[in-house]
Amino acid sequence: MICESYGIKVVAECLGRSQLSETQECAQHLLHELSMANPRYQTQVYKALIALLASSSSEAQRLSAYTLRLIQPSIGDVSISIVDPLLMLLRSLHLDIQREAGLLINDLLEDEDIQQPLLMGLVNLLKVEDVTSKGGGAGRSIVTAQVQQESSAKIIKEIIERHPHLAQKLVEVNVVHQLLYALSNTSYSNSQRQSCAALQALMNELISVRELVQVMIGDTLFEKIIKSSPDAIPEVLSLDDVDILLASRNFKE
Repeated sequence: MICESYGIKVVAECLGRSQLSETQECAQHLLHELSMANPRYQTQVYKALIALLASSSSEAQRLSAYTLRLIQPSIGDVSISIVDPLLMLLRSLHLDIQREAGLLINDLLEDEDIQQPLLMGLVNLLKVEDVTSKGGGAGRSIVTAQVQQESSAKIIKEIIERHPHLAQKLVEVNVVHQLLYALSNTSYSNSQRQSCAALQALMNELISVRELVQVMIGDTLFEKIIKSSPDAIPEVLSLDDVDILLASRNFKE
């Protein structure tokens, strides 16, 4: 009865617009129950939750990502429409939202059809220069892009560790060049740390990447990156090292 009278839309709007966390949690629980108890309306709930990933409410974003993770196994095929709003969650300044997004991304990567757009999207998020020249709120745009860069590098490392068979696919979408570039981001040390950790994980997984990085940046800087703790890498890199990392983006294999 709820579904037949456009109840899914109403409940989803309640989740997205309510100012009370208790109300939002009730709405989330109801959407979850409706999706599991009513296969006929499962797709409607799925689409509503994907739309809520772009909500202005951070709690709605978190709950939607969480619920999508719960119902995706029963949905089956992953909708390509989930990719962009899901990746945008990595701009959030809320760590719990970033965490839910990362968990959902790792789950979705079990579907081969979604691997390419998700991996390509994550690698593209390692770029931050595209927002630095925009006016009108550019300061916040830069901050969120920096956070997005850090988050994507962190998730890339998780993917390499949890799905090592995807390491080569990451290489094929230019992850090595972009991680080296992110490592040069002296304006945001967390990006440097996460990018270093991801690069080290990738080099440990694929000997071909170790050899490529060594050629791209030279023996001295290569040894620094290999031997340094990711937490210490911002202090280890010199200005000359940063210049080498920046120049490596133009390296052609």
